Amino acid sequence: MISTRLTSLFDIKTPIVGAPMAYVSPPGFVSAISSAGSFGFLGAGNSTPEQLSETLQTIRANLGLQPNVPLPVGVGFITWILEKNNVSTDPRLTSVLEERVQAVWFAFGKDIGSYVRQVREHDSKRDHKTKVFVLVNSLEEALQATNEWGADALVVQ
Repeated sequence: MISTRLTSLFDIKTPIVGAPMAYVSPPGFVSAISSAGSFGFLGAGNSTPEQLSETLQTIRANLGLQPNVPLPVGVGFITWILEKNNVSTDPRLTSVLEERVQAVWFAFGKDIGSYVRQVREHDSKRDHKTKVFVLVNSLEEALQATNEWGADALVVQ
């Protein structure tokens, strides 16, 4: 076991995160990453809320976890895909949060902060707290993600 802030944050053995890659990180791959003691992300892509819930239930079954137990994986969203719906509460994000994933990842959008707020609002009504990863491309974005949105982790690209 390697002890770092990341391993402590997610109670994992190694500080390795499997990136969310839509269409190339199927449920078995994400499950295997988590089973191996690291943290796996599922890429949401253009999946519907129902498809995301079904996929996360498959991962839950692969890991042998009951529905009331937080799911030790995350789901990554390309934020401009969420923004295409132009709704204040995105049903795909809500479905993922209802499955009790440990983290969400937001990348490439104009208003990532609104989705971070949706996560925080959803979590304020329950005992489970979802960690938020934000992919940033500049110092300015990193400062905004941490100071304005309260991101738990930055992915620097």
